[in-house]
Amino acid sequence: MVLKRLMRVFGVGGPTVETVFDSTEVAPGGTLTGRVEVTGGDHDTEIEKITLTLEAEVEHEYEYTTEDSEGEEVEHEGEYTATRSWGRLLVCEAFSLPAGEHRVFGFELPVPFEAPLTVSGGTPLNGPKVGVRTRLHVDRAFDKRDLDPLAVHALPVQERILTALDELGFQLVESDLEPGELIGTDQTLPFHQEIEFGASPRYEAVGDLEVSFVTDEEGAHVVFQLDGLDDRGHTFRVSHAEAETTDWAERLASELEAAMNR
Repeated sequence: MVLKRLMRVFGVGGPTVETVFDSTEVAPGGTLTGRVEVTGGDHDTEIEKITLTLEAEVEHEYEYTTEDSEGEEVEHEGEYTATRSWGRLLVCEAFSLPAGEHRVFGFELPVPFEAPLTVSGGTPLNGPKVGVRTRLHVDRAFDKRDLDPLAVHALPVQERILTALDELGFQLVESDLEPGELIGTDQTLPFHQEIEFGASPRYEAVGDLEVSFVTDEEGAHVVFQLDGLDDRGHTFRVSHAEAETTDWAERLASELEAAMNR
């Protein structure tokens, strides 16, 4: 009897869950739709709830000290990755699931405008995992499914800026997610994305460049971190309406000049 209960708690003979998305491609501010299908196992089960959670891998940096062979302290930097949630949906509340019964729950999961980008111009940004995790909560535990990956495509104004940086000679390297808030923005998520570009021959004083977007319904704060200038930050505001009407190479060249002359 004890063994049978333990097997049930850990899912043997228990209910199964499958999440079906209409599409896993989305833009910031969009909505993911689909359904969660639950099938009863070999016994009746009380389901506490079903939730969907937007999750992403966030890099955390830390410092530590060791001693060398002569007893001198040596400073080191390290990093680790932790999963952070950035959106959650209650798909359904408590219900009874008889053995073998099949239930289907539709969902509409809003994606925040500050969503980290994973695709620009049809090309992956070589960044951390971003996706949706389904949880079937049963008996004060839950069945945690693997992360269903998302393709988050850049909005037009973000796309134009990233393309213009390429035109200015900066080469896209990768992106990552960092904890903390970007000063001078209206950031609401507990982390922000940094999209890294290698140095441009035209802007040697800038060095490597990191770009962050803090986006909302009206537009975005754009943050440049200039590696060649002691990681000096430069923030400016753009609107979605400007996407098709602005010479972005000229605009960004002006912003870089302003940043370097501060």
